[in-house]
Amino acid sequence: MKKICHLLTIGALVIATTACQTTNSDTAAALGYKQGDVVQSLVNLHPDSKGNRLYALNYQLPNVIPVCSEFTIDAVSTKSIKVTNNGIQYNYLWDKHTRKAGQSLADNFMLFFGDICDSNGMDKLSKIDKEGIEKGTALVGMSKKGVLFAMGQPPIHANPTTEANTWLYWRNRFGKRAVDFSSEGIVIKVR
Repeated sequence: MKKICHLLTIGALVIATTACQTTNSDTAAALGYKQGDVVQSLVNLHPDSKGNRLYALNYQLPNVIPVCSEFTIDAVSTKSIKVTNNGIQYNYLWDKHTRKAGQSLADNFMLFFGDICDSNGMDKLSKIDKEGIEKGTALVGMSKKGVLFAMGQPPIHANPTTEANTWLYWRNRFGKRAVDFSSEGIVIKVR
């Protein structure tokens, strides 16, 4: 009897594990892009230049790839998407925090990349918004829309909605940055 229960438990684990796995083709299908497709960055990106990595968690590292930059999709796997910009290949990595918050790699990727960036929307923003976008950071006086262009979507595991008046970003694995907004959606403090 113990042997049968043990075999049933192993069988159940195999079925559960198989049912929860996502294949490369599933990720590519959900993404809507395939190898060789060209996309644009919808926001500024902050790459880890040492390892040529971009993180789904959206670390606010010092380097900035400007919004509206073109990327070619090189490969799609279950945990990462390889893209190339100006001859440099970046590995866009899906992290456990984003995954546990329920956001798929494809859904997360599409917050940062798309067919065409909203350059017309940026043109209509205030002078302080444009300055923050150019610098890749939040500045006092910016709108929420301007901060999204400048810094990208805040990580979903700590910011389930952008309706909140404080957004948390990570500078790296150890340091955070908070952007506080007024009730009108204007940056009042960056800490």
